[in-house]
Amino acid sequence: MSPYVLLALAAYLAAALDTALAPAWAIGRATPDLLALTAVLWLLAPGRPRPLWPAAALGLLADLLAPGRLGVGLACFAVAGYTIAGLRPRLAYAAPWLKAAVVAIAVAAIALGGGLLRRLLGELDVSGLAILGRSAAVGVYTAGVALPILMVFDWLPQPRWP
Repeated sequence: MSPYVLLALAAYLAAALDTALAPAWAIGRATPDLLALTAVLWLLAPGRPRPLWPAAALGLLADLLAPGRLGVGLACFAVAGYTIAGLRPRLAYAAPWLKAAVVAIAVAAIALGGGLLRRLLGELDVSGLAILGRSAAVGVYTAGVALPILMVFDWLPQPRWP
């Protein structure tokens, strides 16, 4: 099966779970961001380096699911994805806990960037400190969800790529 078909199925499942089950598994006001997790895992998946555009497309999908202007999620996902793509050669053989830390930072940065941009655009009326706290909680929660998946990635055979 093509990796793009798997990505499309994962994106559909993540979007469905994000919209349907978010209130059920919320801890306080924090829920895992499964679309951001899908984008980050796409870039960290074993094998050859992955292109950046699918991660940015997942940001556009997040924009389409959220109220507000288009482009905020796409920009945040693209910047975080570009950073992860640059770090990928160093993370190829890293331990799953280190990759989970990268997931936490990337997802928190996506949530923080999106929240601050939406506040700047006048779509949110909350303090920057509240956005920062929620973004950190979303990053940590999403990393906890990602850790079992990253452990499975670690068990897969690692092909060598230049």
